[in-house]
Amino acid sequence: MRDQDSDLATQVIGADGPESSVEITAGSSASLSQSLGGFVDRLGRYSLLERLGKGAFGTVWVAFDPQLDRRVAIKLIYSAAKAGAEPGGSEDLIGEAQILAQLSHPNVVVIHDVGRIEDTRAAGAEFDVEAPRGIFIVMEHLEGPTLAAWIRGDAWVNPALTGFNPSTRVTVRRREDTRAHASLASPGEGAGGAAGSSGSGVTVSDVQSEDVGRRASLEEILGVFISAGRGLQAAHERGLVHLDFKPGNVMFGADGRVRVLDFGLAKVAHTLRKTGDPQAKVAGTPAYMAPEQHAAEAIDARADQYAFCATLWQAYHGALPFPADDVVSILRLKLAGAPPTPRDSTAPPHVLAAIERGLAIDPARRFADMGELLAVLGDDPRQRRRQRVVAGVAVAALLATGVGLSQAANHRSDPCALPKDALTDVWDQERRQAVADAFAATKAGFADAAFQRASAGLDAHVDRWTVTRSAVCRETLVEHRVPVEVMSEQMLCLDRQLRRVAELSASLSQADAEIVARSVDSVAQLEDPDACRRPLDPEKVDPELGEERRSKLLAIEAQLARAGVAQTLGRYADGLEHAEAAIASAKQIDDPASLARAHLLHCSLLSNLGRYEESQEACRLALTPAARAPTLESRELESAVLVELVGVHTALAHYDTAAAIAEIAGPQLDPKRQPLRAAELQLRLASLYHNQQRWDQAIAANEAGIAILREAFGDDHPRIAALEMQLGNSYSESGRDLERARELYRSAIEHIKTAYGDHHPLLASAQINLGGIHYRRGEVADTVALLESAAELYADIYPPNHPSLGIVEQNLGATLQLLGRYDEAVEHTRASLRIIEARLGKEHPSYAGAERNLANTLVLLGRSREAQPYLEHAATVYATSLEPGDTRQLSLATQRAEVAWWLGDTEQFAEQIAIISAALPTLEAEDSRRTAALDMMVLARLDAGEATQALAFAEELLQFMLESAGEHHPDTLRARVHVARALRELRRFDDAEVHLEAALAGLAGPEGTDSQERPHPEGWRLHLERGELAMARGDRKTAAAGLAAALEETTGALQRALLELGLARALIDDEPTRARDLARSAAAVIREDAPRPELLGALAEVLDE
Repeated sequence: MRDQDSDLATQVIGADGPESSVEITAGSSASLSQSLGGFVDRLGRYSLLERLGKGAFGTVWVAFDPQLDRRVAIKLIYSAAKAGAEPGGSEDLIGEAQILAQLSHPNVVVIHDVGRIEDTRAAGAEFDVEAPRGIFIVMEHLEGPTLAAWIRGDAWVNPALTGFNPSTRVTVRRREDTRAHASLASPGEGAGGAAGSSGSGVTVSDVQSEDVGRRASLEEILGVFISAGRGLQAAHERGLVHLDFKPGNVMFGADGRVRVLDFGLAKVAHTLRKTGDPQAKVAGTPAYMAPEQHAAEAIDARADQYAFCATLWQAYHGALPFPADDVVSILRLKLAGAPPTPRDSTAPPHVLAAIERGLAIDPARRFADMGELLAVLGDDPRQRRRQRVVAGVAVAALLATGVGLSQAANHRSDPCALPKDALTDVWDQERRQAVADAFAATKAGFADAAFQRASAGLDAHVDRWTVTRSAVCRETLVEHRVPVEVMSEQMLCLDRQLRRVAELSASLSQADAEIVARSVDSVAQLEDPDACRRPLDPEKVDPELGEERRSKLLAIEAQLARAGVAQTLGRYADGLEHAEAAIASAKQIDDPASLARAHLLHCSLLSNLGRYEESQEACRLALTPAARAPTLESRELESAVLVELVGVHTALAHYDTAAAIAEIAGPQLDPKRQPLRAAELQLRLASLYHNQQRWDQAIAANEAGIAILREAFGDDHPRIAALEMQLGNSYSESGRDLERARELYRSAIEHIKTAYGDHHPLLASAQINLGGIHYRRGEVADTVALLESAAELYADIYPPNHPSLGIVEQNLGATLQLLGRYDEAVEHTRASLRIIEARLGKEHPSYAGAERNLANTLVLLGRSREAQPYLEHAATVYATSLEPGDTRQLSLATQRAEVAWWLGDTEQFAEQIAIISAALPTLEAEDSRRTAALDMMVLARLDAGEATQALAFAEELLQFMLESAGEHHPDTLRARVHVARALRELRRFDDAEVHLEAALAGLAGPEGTDSQERPHPEGWRLHLERGELAMARGDRKTAAAGLAAALEETTGALQRALLELGLARALIDDEPTRARDLARSAAAVIREDAPRPELLGALAEVLDE
């Protein structure tokens, strides 16, 4: 039974990048002998690698989670109770800690797991009465300094106030080991039994830098605190209170984003440590906690507000707000009111006023919640006044310097009229003719249709741009409804868009066949001009945009436009050069928006080139300027970076990271305002889930993306085709619904033809995938027609050895197997191997998949020994590149089992059957991968003499094939032969005969088809079993006649040898000389390629050896 998964590869849209396993490098384990007081070096499934710190009630470790293949930080909070003693409500504490794990926010550390220490067992050690007890909390492993160290300048990382890239590693620049400074030195810190910050999972790079000793600016401090405050706010909205907010409980991740740590752990810790000490009832750090915490009164979220303001006061002034040597003195100072502001303070007045209110003794006099406090901190009245002053001169500056209006201002009748030369060298008649000539010169069969569609798309886009520009201008200069600074930003956005159109049309005017093929897509990817009219806060734009700066911005935009056009046209290396130039230019003028766009495009291009590690870093570099961008593009830029990162991490097989980033990106994308990007996120999610073989989620994501595009653009948007193909792949590769997959591929083909015409590479991809469905249904003629059509399309566009041609070669090879054209199948499959090796190398899963296809064909040719090395190499590749549980591992096991069966390798066969037996119950009933697994189980049970069990497997296999592929598929015939053999072993000869007759009818092919052009690829198997059944009935004459007739039309060496041996056994009594001649003819092939014990025994019997 041929493995349905490996025979015919489908082209997965948007997921064709190389995958790699995640390499984990363990940290120092020198202190393992001292871990947990010498009792363990493991905690449950977690391997403890290095202790980061020790506090009043526990320790923090770097650990490795082998189940999820990642590093984590584990905080151990010890209990005062001894083993066998009453745990004192530990179940309640576990429940409370589990609530903490439900909180998900970019500025709160992620908690992965919680549990009791005593519930775990150490590797190689037993707990006794002296073993530690308490709870453990597993959290994300951060790689940045504490807020305390950052403010002091002991360590430096550029803060990312928004954004998310949890797997990116950056260098944390430091002066000394920040782990020695868990928090700012402060009297009484930790005295109240807090969880403390004796370790947070932080490690830092030991690297010197010019930033060593740098102190944060006032603006940076406020930005970081607002981010941390958002984490507190999110927790408060879930009913959680921190109780121990302080500099040591705020950490930077490697991405520069701050996280608040240890939510509620002070309460957990002090409860676990209940003793006779009255101070044990106080949860928190005295230097920062609210007065009501000292008194152990009813406490709510306003206590966190107090600690937040005390910490912010300290950050601005470099000292504690209530300095004292003991807890009582600290409380006395707090009850005297807010601390006086130092004379040399440079803190903004509105921040000082907010801090004073937040430090009010009475909680009722503080802000209503953190949201109100953060709103006040972020609203600087001085900035608003500055903007109002300059806005008065903005209109005059605008009209004097341009913004696309300098010539239009002379038209008194219409100040917003478009200058006559605005579209010159952008999309005028001369440029249109140049594009038409370039397309025609390629002589590609689809050039004319592509020009008609691309030029119509450019016409429509320019028309929309013109209308939008006029509306933007009139809203300010005529209707006086929009501030001039907003109009300035919107006009700059529109001018940037026009630069992109100019660069695209210029590239199209020099097109080759591949550019022509991509032209319609390139036009469709131009951003809607209406995006420049999105709501914008007038106080967050620059009203003093002069002509010089404007010109520099547009020059950068020209570089970005060239890079973007090169990308859409598949010229990735050229695009990379332009993107790098744009990065340099944006840095020179310090424009965050341009810099973010340049880094984002750089990231995307590196991803296109398969340079995923570099791409990840480029995206990280885009996040900080995206957050700083004072334009309407800020949020869109950040979401675009996150969407790109989902794809990058999926390609790197960092699936958990990709999913986490998608969770952050999703809420930022409004499908009504950003339908293309929202749909792109769904496509990338679908690819992620597809790679993980989480079929329900993959299908749901694809359907969500299609729904977004249809609502925004109707049924004819070109991008719908890509989502339909991805959705079809999920239905097909999961084996859930081949008919639904067929419908989706056909729909994609119609969408592609509507959008691009009848000659486009995407059409070839859809034809390949549709051909895969026909293949699996045994509809060979349809499969070949579709593959040949795809090959012709690709040959018109791509050079020889292009990866797309490799897909066609591989699929043709698989299809020709069904026709029995094995030699041609081998030729095509070897060609695909050469193409894949040139692009991806021999250690890539795609190469292993082609090796498996080649092995399939070789086995059908009876050359199992030649097939074996290909399968062994594929096994090595899969072991290092696939996730555990990937069903390709099962498919490979079925192939290795079949080869071992033919070669009589009983040990290898048993090993692979064990894998198959374990996996078979996990496959859904409709999963097509069951076929190859069932096929091998039939052989295993027959070899074991368990004919009844073999019959059950064979009947299940036959039912599946009849329902999914029909009577005439080669694998249906093979299943019937299995059923007949099991029935023969049970001596149910009449029932076996019924199945063999049905198989014979299937051998003839469907009514109205010509099946006599060449022998059926499984016909020899049917004739051999008919001979065995006749001999079992004692009718050697009938057996000999049938086998002799079959031998006449069989060409395969092994197949002929098996028929010769069968005929020799039938003739041995009546024609012994002929029988021995036949056996001698078969001997060499059988001994080389099928040395099974029963075959070797039959040879010996006939030859009388």
